Amino acid sequence: MTSITATNEVPHRRGLLGQLGIDTIYVLVGFPLGIIAFTVIITGLSLGAGLLVTLLGIPVLVATIFAARALAELERVRIPSVINRPREGVRYRARPENAGFWRSLFGPLGPCAAAICRAISCSLAAPR
Repeated sequence: MTSITATNEVPHRRGLLGQLGIDTIYVLVGFPLGIIAFTVIITGLSLGAGLLVTLLGIPVLVATIFAARALAELERVRIPSVINRPREGVRYRARPENAGFWRSLFGPLGPCAAAICRAISCSLAAPR
């Protein structure tokens, strides 16, 4: 998912007080963000697991995963100033072409998405 490229650039070194200021800001901003991230993800996972019986939990769990991805992207934006290196991008899986609702919902989640889609369509198509 992530590719690492090596460069011969030597990053610009900061003074001790400059780096201390940057690290302090990173930690002070990171604490409230960590509380928000923990609350959103735990609440989403708990709500999604509880609603999984009614199939309403599936979109909640997918939304929770997308929220976790957004929070991870926020951390990736914040970290380059601390480690004094350029930001590295991450490429996630794209939505499959000509995908239905369930397939497009689970497409970016990874290789287990097809199995989840098959399980849902089998359970919805089962004789009553």
